[in-house]
Amino acid sequence: MARMTTRRKFLATSVLPVAGLAVAQTAGVATIGLSSAAAAQEATPTTTPIGSAEAPKWTFSITIYNDPYKGVISRPKTPPEGTRIVGAEIIIENGSDQPMSYTTRDIHLRSIDGVEYPAGQVDGEEPGLVSQDLPDGERARGWIWFAVPEADQLKEIRFLGPQPVFRVAVPSSGG
Repeated sequence: MARMTTRRKFLATSVLPVAGLAVAQTAGVATIGLSSAAAAQEATPTTTPIGSAEAPKWTFSITIYNDPYKGVISRPKTPPEGTRIVGAEIIIENGSDQPMSYTTRDIHLRSIDGVEYPAGQVDGEEPGLVSQDLPDGERARGWIWFAVPEADQLKEIRFLGPQPVFRVAVPSSGG
């Protein structure tokens, strides 16, 4: 018994206070966390930033989804054997204050096996979504089509949107 008392005294008087840690036991489970003094030193400063940048507000929506596509295919004249055509009406909105560049090939239909099919190899009769530099505050609407194997089970349509560029103006240097 004297041996356990010595170990406890050693831990309580030398190791934990030096590291700024506190040990608590709740419902038989020991937890280690920062003591209040150490936590106060680690607090996030509350100074006002010089500036900040937020992610652009871009929205990607699907309004109609046809699997299989119910319209008429204009390109190619005949779908490749063993495939089915999937079509979707898409809306891309640029609610940010900067332009957004995208192409229809940035939109992929993904199977449950992880195979991705890019848009743009098939065209239908509805107005297609146009690749463009979408100005700030504008939106684009149109159809995209995919040729996929007949047996594939589909999971999602993914838009690989452009990477935003974050800019924060800095104070001018005195020189």
